[in-house]
Amino acid sequence: MENKRKKTHCDRIMNYLEFYPGATSLQMATKLRISNVGARLSELRKAGLIETVRCTQVNAQGETVRFCRYYPAREKSA
Repeated sequence: MENKRKKTHCDRIMNYLEFYPGATSLQMATKLRISNVGARLSELRKAGLIETVRCTQVNAQGETVRFCRYYPAREKSA
């Protein structure tokens, strides 16, 4: 009999980033229904599983906003 474990929030985030690289924390919180997505992203970052890119844009109201996009970590070549 195969041991099936329930997917963790981190598993779900990694799976989402495989299909939607460059997603923001707001997008992930909304689509995955994870209320504390920031804590899970912090865990994944510390484990070296994701990369963070800081972005700055001007929104529709003309205000400068800062946010991060997240990507799965690239394999490091030896």
